[in-house]
Amino acid sequence: MQKIKSIPALLKTEKGFLLLDQVIFSATSFLTTIILARGLGITEFGRYSTIVLYLYLLLSVSNALVVSPFQVLVAKEENRHNYIAALFVLQCVIIMLMAGVTLLLFRANISLIQDIKEYSLPVVFLLAGFLLQDFFRRIFLATQKAKQAFLIDGVSGVLQLAALIVTACTHTLNLLTALLIIAFTYLPSVLLAIFYSEKIIAGWVSVKKYARLNLGTGKWLLSGSVLQWWANNFIVAASGIFLGIKALGALRLAQTLFGVLNALFQVLENYALPAASVLCTESADKMRGFLIHITKRGFLLLLPVLAVCILFSKTIFVLCGGTAFAGYSGVLQGMALLYLVVFAGYPVRIAIRVFLLNRDFFIAYCGSFLFSLLSAQYLIRQWQLNGVIAALIINQLLMLAYWQWVLARKQFKLWKSFM
Repeated sequence: MQKIKSIPALLKTEKGFLLLDQVIFSATSFLTTIILARGLGITEFGRYSTIVLYLYLLLSVSNALVVSPFQVLVAKEENRHNYIAALFVLQCVIIMLMAGVTLLLFRANISLIQDIKEYSLPVVFLLAGFLLQDFFRRIFLATQKAKQAFLIDGVSGVLQLAALIVTACTHTLNLLTALLIIAFTYLPSVLLAIFYSEKIIAGWVSVKKYARLNLGTGKWLLSGSVLQWWANNFIVAASGIFLGIKALGALRLAQTLFGVLNALFQVLENYALPAASVLCTESADKMRGFLIHITKRGFLLLLPVLAVCILFSKTIFVLCGGTAFAGYSGVLQGMALLYLVVFAGYPVRIAIRVFLLNRDFFIAYCGSFLFSLLSAQYLIRQWQLNGVIAALIINQLLMLAYWQWVLARKQFKLWKSFM
């Protein structure tokens, strides 16, 4: 009975709201993608996927310049309210610049966005809402206001899902409607976030001061985050260029379905990283044993899920996306193999972070992106979507091999624990 009573108590704590926010954030993203995949059809969903990839690139740039430095520097800043207010102004300036660049890109002759040129203004509205919502969410989480983060995510999530479900059921859902719904459902949550913020407008002197502070820290984060986006998404974007918008839609649906595992991986990393750091101060052997132990336990949960995805890939894809996705079920099988490799490498990734080998983290992503850049066209033209999956798996193996080599040079060999 004590454990049952502790659950409501937990949900009143900062950690409880942090967990709730992650659940509603992941669930909204997952359900939105499923509704759109079924309601839009594979071609329009592929176009939507192009827009999403672009938004995540802008998000990585925005976070590197605004939020990520704040997460590191806020503990040392005495006037936190002025800092946040200045960052809000900076965020708005960055959004306006990104909106201008986006409109220019829509006027350019870029093959990947030819089919979405007519949606330029809805994309700009979506861009603004998406980046502002994420800005406030991360600021609240960084300042121990998880309840506020949960509430703004809940408002936008509930409104978004409700509107999409209604339009899907009434057969009025199309790409334009979807973009406008998602964009405008961010508006109430942004207004609520502004209401929760004690101070939101800063003077230009304050903005310049904190902008310089952020840029001093963020310039390295910017190069790393953009490179990481390219390493993770270049091969996916290339599939849309070489194989067409339908292939991109199939890939994005598969990635979304496995996004649930991404959330679990994040929870695992949030738990394992600090625990491994503490054990490392005692001895490397204790940390090694801990990492191998949680990996083995994780495999007991992961392998049945991956087996179901491999054996019933066609059924799952048709159920989530409709019959148009049936011919792409092999993508889901390939993604299952990819996530097997990703999870197997988690102890290596965590060890690299515990030893603060950030330079080697960056070098690994450089190598991954270089491989994608050199091999994308050949692999995709030779083996189509199978080539895309192969490239993603090879990317992971290259990074893991390099990181393992770096750890071995530090006399830290995870593989000894398997002997």
